[in-house]
Amino acid sequence: MKWDPNEDNILVSFIDGSLCMVSFHGLCEQTEVCQTFEVSQNQVTQLEWYTDKSGNFITANEKLGVLQFWNVASKEPKQTYKVGSSGVHAMKMLSPVDSTPTNQRLLISL
Repeated sequence: MKWDPNEDNILVSFIDGSLCMVSFHGLCEQTEVCQTFEVSQNQVTQLEWYTDKSGNFITANEKLGVLQFWNVASKEPKQTYKVGSSGVHAMKMLSPVDSTPTNQRLLISL
């Protein structure tokens, strides 16, 4: 589970591999599942929102060294990258050093 730093949304990953976004409007006056995403049979174990690009996020799992880049407007990933032969055990979006959003980096542990 991961809160969107730019919006009132939360990404939720389930053990069956499904992934959805829940939107909270106001102080929980209205809550709705506003998007489900097409994911493989591999469970998503890592989620990370871009802090500089609203609606963009990254997923990974502990079994495969694959990163998937998403936007909430699409049910399918925009890009998929193989980053290793083992799984991704942790990832963290790093804040830019010079406050330039395009310098944002992703730290991953394989």
